[in-house]
Amino acid sequence: QKDPSDRYASAGDLADALDEFLRPASFRISRRMLVGTLVTLLLAIASASLVARLWKQSSIQDRANAHFAEANQLRERLELQKSLLAYKQAHDEYESLIDANLLFVNRARLELASCRNMIQLAFVLEKLGEIHDADEAIHDAHTRLDRLRNGKLRDDPECLELLAETYHQDARYHVKKNEPKHALQLYDKAIKLRETLLEKDRTNSNYKRDLARAYGYIADTQLALNDLKAAEQSYATAQHYRHQLAANHPAHDHQDAVCLHARDFDNWSRFFLWQGDLQRAKNSARLGLEYYKHNIDRELLPVKYLSERADAHVAFAELELDSNPVNHHSVNQALEQAQAEYDLLLERTTDDQFAR
Repeated sequence: QKDPSDRYASAGDLADALDEFLRPASFRISRRMLVGTLVTLLLAIASASLVARLWKQSSIQDRANAHFAEANQLRERLELQKSLLAYKQAHDEYESLIDANLLFVNRARLELASCRNMIQLAFVLEKLGEIHDADEAIHDAHTRLDRLRNGKLRDDPECLELLAETYHQDARYHVKKNEPKHALQLYDKAIKLRETLLEKDRTNSNYKRDLARAYGYIADTQLALNDLKAAEQSYATAQHYRHQLAANHPAHDHQDAVCLHARDFDNWSRFFLWQGDLQRAKNSARLGLEYYKHNIDRELLPVKYLSERADAHVAFAELELDSNPVNHHSVNQALEQAQAEYDLLLERTTDDQFAR
């Protein structure tokens, strides 16, 4: 038993002692709950901010991809001014994402998307006669792709494919600047990259298409330099790949593959004319027109190929006019067909500049 002197004098003293004992614990419990609540609140705010930021990034990227797809469709229909605007919108959106402090986004892939857009933008700028701006766009894309290739994307197929295209487009600009020898070097770089890609994936129709195009363009340049042997070999290689594409095209790609193969007849016609063999040039042009007639539905022909078909009729008429004697009936017939193709083209495009 406690000594009476150690006992509380009254119940009130006991109550005061208990109150004094419990007050600090109550305070500690309240502070701990407050801190926990604040932490939870801050985490909730941070999570909401992160979600909002990711949503914004995704929204901008979706808009950029949508503008790029829209621009491609407009370019296919030769509505060049509208496609130019859409490519520029996509460019601004891709670049804003690249320059931002991105979260959970592959920056290298975004740069590839922007480069692909720049290459198409350059194509449209060239068609509109803005060669200097087109050259700058290709140079910017090439610089970025070269950096990516030497960094994170050394053996990446998409990076190599786009880099090859910048070499190809740069070569074309050097041809326009009357620098064919420099152009040959650039075409050769494009061809080597595309052959490397095709070696890794023999079934890729895009690689074959691009390689055929590269050989066709380098042949034109070789012909201009009067290297007939090299030009003949390059035209033959281009024809080889295009024949494969036309013979084994997927159903959805029929018109494109066949139209590309039709270019080979024009290539050989130009080659024979350069050699001074007018009859073989004319025969090749005639075969090209027959190929168009029997393999391509005029009503289903993509707009971008309508002008090529019309041009083929005009080229045949010009060859016929160089003949002796001139077959005036064939000339008139070819020009009437060309006019019909141009009229159809005007019905299917709203681009006034292209129409002119």
